[in-house]
Amino acid sequence: MPTTGCDSWTVTSSSNPQNITADRGIAALSPNDIWMVGQSNTSGTVGYSTMAQHWDGKSWSIVSTPNPTLLQSLYGVAGSASNDVWAVGAQSADYYAQTLTEHWNGQVWSVVPSPNVSSTGHSFLKAVTAVSSNDAWAVGYAQAGFRSPSKPLIEHWDGTSWSIIPNPDTSSSSLNGVTAISANDVWAVGSYGVNAFIDAPLIEHWDGTNWSVVNSPTLQGINTKLLAVSASSSKNMWAVGFGFDDLSGNYSTLMMHWDGTSWSIAQNPVIPQTSAQLLGVTTLASNNVWAVGAQMNSTDPTAPLNTLTMHWDGKSWNIVTSPNLSTDGNILQGVTHASGSEQVWTAGDTFIGYEELDSLIMHTCP
Repeated sequence: MPTTGCDSWTVTSSSNPQNITADRGIAALSPNDIWMVGQSNTSGTVGYSTMAQHWDGKSWSIVSTPNPTLLQSLYGVAGSASNDVWAVGAQSADYYAQTLTEHWNGQVWSVVPSPNVSSTGHSFLKAVTAVSSNDAWAVGYAQAGFRSPSKPLIEHWDGTSWSIIPNPDTSSSSLNGVTAISANDVWAVGSYGVNAFIDAPLIEHWDGTNWSVVNSPTLQGINTKLLAVSASSSKNMWAVGFGFDDLSGNYSTLMMHWDGTSWSIAQNPVIPQTSAQLLGVTTLASNNVWAVGAQMNSTDPTAPLNTLTMHWDGKSWNIVTSPNLSTDGNILQGVTHASGSEQVWTAGDTFIGYEELDSLIMHTCP
């Protein structure tokens, strides 16, 4: 288990002004400088707006973000400094979603142009990582045209502009998470279609020159997707997601580890009569990793989603009890920690009825 004092969760009030919100990404630059992004709208209005909240060490506050179109959402956030933070997502003024990148310069958020694969196909950015002010990566997926299969989308910021970087052509695939260990060591994870019925993990690596697919284990006959990735060093990286069994209709948590040489699937704790998936992971050390997501009673079709938090102590994954604010449902979307701190933050949503969402933010340690 974690260090004493860091083995339980405390709910923190957000600054959500009674809007319908969906929290998607969270990133900590320091214990007193944390960003959470997503989308929001006021009940009864049309469209969704970008949303950003900031933690200054004492409280969360809403920070104004641009909204260039009718529909837009932010999915990932990362920064290299307090005045260099990126948030990525998608926007749409009509049928087709297009990439959206926004930047915080220490004073205001602004939209920075980002390329799209096609104007007649969807382009989404799902996650971002920042190495420095002139080196950031964003990943997602895109379609070349209407009904075209999705393919991985990787974009790079060089300090001046975003550009699409070629990567291996894996059809019916997407990237959902990205992490950078250094400028020459960047990893992205997602999934690709083995056939019309089965998805398998997709892992790609940047060596400073090219992106390449790295071999990863698969679960025979099980749909598997990787949704997030985090590393504490080049020899200690975790990717998480889920496996879906078409026969049972249940989801199961999926954790994969990189030891510097190869990827392996970690043994999951057995959660009886539970369908579960992991959506976020943060790696503090080789014996201190947190993963978050959601779980539900698989024998009861009316059962709500509830939060799921799991901890790696260097030997095994263990379930850690986490709060649920609503009997209608709760989910954790992302998790983070600040370098040098053992305090971990996680953010997600609590359901109000079956249509409205409110922010759910928690942290470990006092």
